[in-house]
Amino acid sequence: ERETNDVGELIEIDSDVSDDDDDFDDDESSQTGQQVSSETDTQPAPVEVRKPTLADFEDEILKYENLSHEIEALPSEVCYGWCTLSTISLKSELVRLASDWRQRFLTYQKKKLLRCLDYFRNFIHKVEKI
Repeated sequence: ERETNDVGELIEIDSDVSDDDDDFDDDESSQTGQQVSSETDTQPAPVEVRKPTLADFEDEILKYENLSHEIEALPSEVCYGWCTLSTISLKSELVRLASDWRQRFLTYQKKKLLRCLDYFRNFIHKVEKI
């Protein structure tokens, strides 16, 4: 299985069933007299997990930025016959959520850049001592 963490990285989750679990299923089906289907009957195709590139992050950041603009462009009131609905609070919450996700991606990249710069600074100091 794959999941995405808060910064959009793909995480592989180990969902393999061990042989011990298969034995347990067989024991359970023989005791109850019912057929128990196991998840191992249909193996999912292997999924290639890769680290997101800088372009992937840029795409996500731009996606949330554009989404914020699209939400802000929506009307503040929607009329359905005699019923008029105010969407101001909904719009502001959706814009806030899109901005939060955008900020998460930016913060991750900033921290990654600072770690990289710190590594290079330490490397330069070590080289200067030699």
